[in-house]
Amino acid sequence: MKTTMKTLLITALLACGFNPLYASGSHEHGHGHSHDRKEVSQGYAKQVAINELARLVQKGTIPKSWDNQTVANIDKKEFNHDMEWVISFNNSGIKDAKKKTLYVFVNMYGEITGVNFTGL
Repeated sequence: MKTTMKTLLITALLACGFNPLYASGSHEHGHGHSHDRKEVSQGYAKQVAINELARLVQKGTIPKSWDNQTVANIDKKEFNHDMEWVISFNNSGIKDAKKKTLYVFVNMYGEITGVNFTGL
């Protein structure tokens, strides 16, 4: 009998103790959800691109001559119905004309979506 009472008491306490983890009155799915992502500013996107450029140099993906190159241009462009920041860097030390400009693509939420030499 004591074992049954202890088991019931422990079960009741655990059920009550974990109940708040499963329910919350503040979530409104579909309307004004508190976890909606915010669009980043041009300045933030620029910093993300600069950081990506440094990461690619450090990783050895692009030559060291790209290190500390300044931003040449920042535009917003539409790709597949989504707007993205396109940040370009020019490197006059590169002889191949097709690889003198590097483009870093950052979505409106500050995430890298691509890097290439074509801008497309």
